[in-house]
Amino acid sequence: MSATGRSARMDARVWVPGLPLGLPLPALALTALTLVGAALRFHSLAGVPQNPYYDAAVRSMALSWHNFFYAAFEPSARIAVDKPPVDLWLQVASVKLLGFNSLALKLPEALAGTAAVPLLYDVVRRVFGRSAGLASAAALAVLPVTVLTSRSDTMDTVMMLCLVGAAWLVVRSAQTGRARFLYLAAAVMGIAFNVKLVEALLPLPALAVLYVLATPASRRARAERLLVATLVFAAVSISWVTAVSVAPSDAKPYPVGSTNGSVWNSVFVFDGVDRLGLTGRNPGPAGVPAGPSATRLIRRDPPPLGRWLGSELVPAVVLGGLALLMGVRGWRRRASETRLQSAFALSLALWLVAGIVAFSHVQQLHVRYLEAMTPAIAAALGIGIAAGRRSVALAVAALGVAAYALYLAKGSPPLEAIVVVAGVGVLLTLAVRKTAPAVLATALAALALAVPAWAAVDLAGSHHTASAIGARLTPSQAAVLDRYLRAHQGGARYEAATVNIWEAGPLVSASGRPVLVLRNVDFKPLISTAELRRDVGTRQLRYVLLGRDCGATVTHRHLLTRCPPAARWARAHGREVFPGGRHLGLYRVLDG
Repeated sequence: MSATGRSARMDARVWVPGLPLGLPLPALALTALTLVGAALRFHSLAGVPQNPYYDAAVRSMALSWHNFFYAAFEPSARIAVDKPPVDLWLQVASVKLLGFNSLALKLPEALAGTAAVPLLYDVVRRVFGRSAGLASAAALAVLPVTVLTSRSDTMDTVMMLCLVGAAWLVVRSAQTGRARFLYLAAAVMGIAFNVKLVEALLPLPALAVLYVLATPASRRARAERLLVATLVFAAVSISWVTAVSVAPSDAKPYPVGSTNGSVWNSVFVFDGVDRLGLTGRNPGPAGVPAGPSATRLIRRDPPPLGRWLGSELVPAVVLGGLALLMGVRGWRRRASETRLQSAFALSLALWLVAGIVAFSHVQQLHVRYLEAMTPAIAAALGIGIAAGRRSVALAVAALGVAAYALYLAKGSPPLEAIVVVAGVGVLLTLAVRKTAPAVLATALAALALAVPAWAAVDLAGSHHTASAIGARLTPSQAAVLDRYLRAHQGGARYEAATVNIWEAGPLVSASGRPVLVLRNVDFKPLISTAELRRDVGTRQLRYVLLGRDCGATVTHRHLLTRCPPAARWARAHGREVFPGGRHLGLYRVLDG
């Protein structure tokens, strides 16, 4: 039966009080799933810890159009963050509307994660029907990795929404034969690149394969359109870095991570080849403690990537793999619907393989990076659930999924019981000779989504974050320092100088005042001793926060070697003061 035929069975309407005509069952189900996704993403959202690095940039960017365009890290715009500012622009708009607070900073991510649920439904629905679309939406709504990242003030979930939007446009281009949808998809992928750079490129080959295999256009037309789409993608991708590069040099802040002050170096080296581990250079805060391995994404041990990602990845590969085999068998039939289904299944397989290989072997992995493959996981799982038919192969697959779910559920008796009941339910459903497809799909969904839904609820209630906090100052310490500095610095332009961005971020977030940063992330100086002495001599700066790296209590040689010359000068010519205790390493370098 075709996807259209299967979907027709779901057109029954459900009567809702106040709506005499009733609601279509799929619309009601999708609304419920979207609300579940929203509840998981917005529950106690303000209580999730903030990311002082990006939050400092948002506060600085909200102060002027110059800072807004250049993604200034601190209000004086001497340095900028290492990413294009597309996602940060959304956060600036949010704090302008709602004020600078924890909820406003995370609102764009939570909204993007919620919006991705119905959008993924429509992508899959157009190819495999409503049942598969609803199952995919359910998988994305409760997938723990995306729930966690949607609740954090980092930009990965906005990138993920762009990837789903690009997939929707490619499907529309294949269905209609209109090239403009392909070009729009290329532009959206360019925007995704400007949100999260190299991470956003993971599904690009899969989307290209989807278009090539699914479009009804001739070979020559496909090649020409792909060439134009490539040019559109390239133009949008480098639009911001090009605009920054041609701007007057005296107006540009120094990008964090750059070795030569070039934004190209920051974007394509520090956030490019360095992140891939090709240079041996430190690309920033440490990620997932577990090193590269073939089982990194499915292990139960901390960090619990098995529960957060593997809980849906394994069922997606197992159940989606069966669906892929069934789809490929129909490739020889030249019907456009079958061609699109086969192309979509193959592109999902390519997307999943690329993600599994990349994230299993990359040297430094942050949980939020996995958003680059979460739409493929949810879609493959949804298609696998909806395509399930009574067979020995499906029974064996269900037993494998249940065994892995029990492995992940170990130590949680209630969850173990749920998995067992769901597994038995699937086997009983398969044993019944005439089982309605909707009943079988419901049983498979209960088995496949029990562990991720449990983990998602736990994440929503525990205030975990996917952001790399990286801060060496707690919010309370930053508040104490801010009050002290405001009371004692007189008319100084800079609130303080700090050794690194991790200590500057909380101060900027707390005060919104300029802060000098003395050292880059690779420990190279950003401010020379002469520049620091000039700022002190002209009374633009009174205090230097040396912290753990350069403070009076530091005796380890490897820390002292990370102390830039300007900081060593401040330590030698300053007097340590002790707001909030003796451990902050705050020095006054100007009397009076």
